Amino acid sequence: MAPLTDKTADSWRELRTVTPIRRLFAHLIDQCLWVGAAYWQFTSFSRIDSTGPGSPAVYGQVLASAFAMVFLLAVYVILATKGRTVGKWLMGIIIIKNDGTSAGFGTVIARDVFGKFVSAIFLYLGFLWILLDSRNQGWHDKLMGTTVVYAKEHQTYEKNMKSIP
Repeated sequence: MAPLTDKTADSWRELRTVTPIRRLFAHLIDQCLWVGAAYWQFTSFSRIDSTGPGSPAVYGQVLASAFAMVFLLAVYVILATKGRTVGKWLMGIIIIKNDGTSAGFGTVIARDVFGKFVSAIFLYLGFLWILLDSRNQGWHDKLMGTTVVYAKEHQTYEKNMKSIP
């Protein structure tokens, strides 16, 4: 992406931030995927009755654990490389840095792990803050310097920034 010039330095602020309800729906979609994956994992491998070392149940547990780790890794790779989860993709939203650039791997992972932990630990006030903030940012967004915006508007913004000499 082209560096921001004085003329365009604040043009990213014109991007509309996502409404709290749209963010909530994206979160609910993601949670449904997690619950569905966990349900499939546990019901698929709990049908094996035999126990003991070398039994099919032990292999089923190992397979279930491996599936969970691969699923978690896939979710975080997609989140970190694309700046959005499946829920955010379906809702047409994306995480960006506060300067308008795409959020990188480290920023997105830190936001999702550390930032959301901080938002949740104080009675979930960090998430409720989204309702009070003028840019609809939670504590996890404030801590990591991110904003959630509409993906199509951000794509247009990036295309315009690339065309500036």
